[in-house]
Amino acid sequence: MLKFLRQLFSNRGTCSKFLGRARTTDANAVYTSRATAILPSQAGVVKQNENEVLFQSSVDGIVAHAGGGQGSAVVLTANVNNVTTVGTGGDSVKLPPSVSGIDIIVHNSGALSLNVFPATGDKINALAINTALALPAGTSTTFTCLTAGTWITIPRVPS
Repeated sequence: MLKFLRQLFSNRGTCSKFLGRARTTDANAVYTSRATAILPSQAGVVKQNENEVLFQSSVDGIVAHAGGGQGSAVVLTANVNNVTTVGTGGDSVKLPPSVSGIDIIVHNSGALSLNVFPATGDKINALAINTALALPAGTSTTFTCLTAGTWITIPRVPS
């Protein structure tokens, strides 16, 4: 296990020798892949090449900021985010700064509507800059950044 961890974290977060058994009848078959670990602040910087495994991060049990607002909103730090507590309608979370090519999934498993704000200076869909998107209870959407400064939602949430 120690050898595996050394390989995994060598080369500044790049796994150059990640080995494992493929699903095949040949007991000696192996596959190789290279995975790159990045921080949320580096999102969109690393490009995925053919035969690479791209790992995403996820956070469960997020509590939205009571009372809402962009300045105090809970910043989402993972690719996949499950907001489990929305105590009052309009409680808020905030997307990281937009970087072309990244996706952030947000699921509202709380009881009430959740306000998802962009980072300061960004916008979501056709909304004005710094305006929240209301994400109804029990729904999910993917926020995709095609151009820095703007997030679009897939599926599109009316805004």
